[in-house]
Amino acid sequence: MRTEPSNKPDTAHPPYRRRCRWLSLVLMIVVFVSGALVGSGLTIIFKPQRALFGHKTLEERRDRLVEWIDRDVGLSDKQKEQVGKIVLERFRELRELRKIIQSQQEIQAHLLHDKVAALLDDDQQDKWRKWWQERFKEWFPQPAATQPTTAPAESLGLNGERTGWISDG
Repeated sequence: MRTEPSNKPDTAHPPYRRRCRWLSLVLMIVVFVSGALVGSGLTIIFKPQRALFGHKTLEERRDRLVEWIDRDVGLSDKQKEQVGKIVLERFRELRELRKIIQSQQEIQAHLLHDKVAALLDDDQQDKWRKWWQERFKEWFPQPAATQPTTAPAESLGLNGERTGWISDG
């Protein structure tokens, strides 16, 4: 027996109702916020070493590192003291090394500035000086009290003439 297609609506499968757009929007927001919260939580859990660099003094950093080592390794009181001395000594050496490296980087940056400036005409040099001053502040941020008024290369006598590019306002 052959069934003929009928023109009656199928009551077993009602027509697809269009979902409310606001429900989709709410679900997207919930998923986004959930992802942000999970990502933040995982960052806090898996990046604890950042706390080491949040301390201001070398002694605070030393204490925090010794605490971590003790928690993970299990140090005796004598070992904690010895590890603390070693850590503090190395942190001091690293700080001095950073100062040396940063001064060398600044010297190279100043030499780069001077060599490029020598290739430019007067109008370009003014633009270059302004551009460079902004970049230099970003690349080598320094506390206001220690900001040099002349280039380290000049103060060390590495180039004969004073360009005055860092002190020009």
